[in-house]
Amino acid sequence: MGLFGKPKHSYFKLQVPAYQSFLMPDPRVMQKDAKVVAAMADHVIENLETLPVDLGQQLPTVATLERQLVGIFAQGNEEFARQLAPGIFVGTRAGYLMGVMENHSGVSRHDGCETHYWTALILMRLKLTKGIEDAIALQTDYSFAAGYYLGRKGDIALNEIVSALVDELKTMAA
Repeated sequence: MGLFGKPKHSYFKLQVPAYQSFLMPDPRVMQKDAKVVAAMADHVIENLETLPVDLGQQLPTVATLERQLVGIFAQGNEEFARQLAPGIFVGTRAGYLMGVMENHSGVSRHDGCETHYWTALILMRLKLTKGIEDAIALQTDYSFAAGYYLGRKGDIALNEIVSALVDELKTMAA
C-alpha cells in the first residue's frame, strides 16, 4: 500500500512479445499482493468459460490471431496444428481478456504494463497450462503474451504481432 492507502503501481514497457522470452511475474507484487493477483487471475479464468467456442462473430481479431498463430507454428503439419490449437486458443483468449481488463482498470498506461496485471497473467498461465505437453509449451506461453498485447493495443496490433513473430522465427531458422 502506498501513501493514504492507495496501492502503488509500477510499470514496465509494453512491447510486442518475443517468442523466446520467458514470461516472468514481478516477485514484489506476488509478495505484497498475492491474494489480489490470484483474484484477478481467477476472474479472467471464470470469464473464459463465457466465451463462445467460435469467436469469429464477437471477437474476430482474436479469432484471426488464434488461427494465424496455429498456422505459423504448425507450418502445414495438421497433426501438430490439432495439438497446438487448444493451448493457443486458451492462451490468446486469456491474455486478451487480461489486457482488456487492464485497459478498463483506470491504472493502465498506453506504453506500459502494470505489474499486477502482468503478474496475474503469469499466474493465470500457470493455472491454465497444467498438463500442457512440453512440445507445445513455448507456443502456448507466447499466445498468452500475444493475446495480452492485442487486448492492450487493440485490433491495430494484429499485424505487428504476426510480423514480429514471423521475423523472429526466420532469424532463428537462419
